[in-house]
Amino acid sequence: GKTNLLERYIKDEFHDSNRNTVGVDFLAKKLVLNRQSLKIQFWDTAGQEKYKSISTAYYKSTQGVILVYDVTSRNSFLNVEKWLQDIKEHTDIEIVFLLVGNKTDLEAAREVTAEEAEAYAKEQALFFMEVSAKVNQAQCVNRAFETLFQEILKRMMERDEGFMKETVQSEMTKKRVDKNILIQNSELGQRPDQG
Repeated sequence: GKTNLLERYIKDEFHDSNRNTVGVDFLAKKLVLNRQSLKIQFWDTAGQEKYKSISTAYYKSTQGVILVYDVTSRNSFLNVEKWLQDIKEHTDIEIVFLLVGNKTDLEAAREVTAEEAEAYAKEQALFFMEVSAKVNQAQCVNRAFETLFQEILKRMMERDEGFMKETVQSEMTKKRVDKNILIQNSELGQRPDQG
C-alpha cells in the first residue's frame, strides 16, 4: 500500500510482492513546484500497531501527512481514524492531511466507496483522492502528492506573509511609540535627549 504509493511517485515503479515496512523507511525526491526547487523527505512509517511508538517520533516536524487506506479493506479504512487522532495528539503545528484510497484497480473487490471516504475527509478537513499505485492512470499518484505539496507551500507562504506583516507592523508600532515618547517629553518641558 503506502510503500508502493511512494515508490510509484519517487521511482515510477511498482512491485507486486512488496514487503511490509519495518519501523521507518526514508526516501527523498527533488522537484520544482511553482518555480520553487524543493527537496521533499518522506518517512514511510510502519502501519502495524507494534511500530506505533517509533512512528510518533517522526510526527513532530511533519508538515504533511498522507493517510493511505486500501479501498478493498473496510478495516483499513476504519484504522484511518486511529492514525489521524494519534498524529494530531503528537504534533504542535497545523499539518496538511491527504486521505488516499489506494488499489482502485481492484474495483470488483471494493469495500469502501469513494463517496463514503470523501464524506469522511470533508468532515475531518482532509484533502481526498483515490489512486492505483499499480496502474497510475492519468498520473493519479503524482497528482495526489502534488495536491499535498501545493497546499503545504501555500500555507508556508501564508505563514511567511503573516510573519512579515507582524514584523512590519511591530516596527511601525515601535516608531509610533518612539514618536509619542518624544512628544510626551517635549510636553513636559524636557528636550527629547534629556529622557
